[in-house]
Amino acid sequence: MMGFYPKEEQETLLLYDAVQKQWKFRCTSKQHIDQLTKVGEVTRAYTDNDGMIIDIEGYLAPSQVRLYNVPSEKQQDHLAKMRARRLND
Repeated sequence: MMGFYPKEEQETLLLYDAVQKQWKFRCTSKQHIDQLTKVGEVTRAYTDNDGMIIDIEGYLAPSQVRLYNVPSEKQQDHLAKMRARRLND
């Protein structure tokens, strides 16, 4: 039994395709896999030996992705701490 990727290897990637005007995604996070399979167009799913989906690829419509305004000072501080942590790892 393989199960999900370790936390250090879980990620969700979104890439905007300007030609197709769609968002492409690739996901190895269980929480996001559950959400994306409900709202996205999954084009490829990878399973472990027990048949559990552990990795997906697909598309989202532009209206399904929202980019927020400039972050608040508190959010900027949080992002700076996260960036520093990544640089120190």
